[in-house]
Amino acid sequence: MREALELLESSDEAHERIAARTGTGASDAPRRHFTRVTGRPPEGHRRTFDTR
Repeated sequence: MREALELLESSDEAHERIAARTGTGASDAPRRHFTRVTGRPPEGHRRTFDTR
């Protein structure tokens, strides 16, 4: 999960691709897992760190 968080914070890569790359699953499962663990969806986490 830590690697997925870091990639969401530092890249524009789609969260589905990050999930597949980091082994957190495929389909909707990684999004639900991420939301359960962090309390927000991947897009919300990424927006927190978006400086553009």
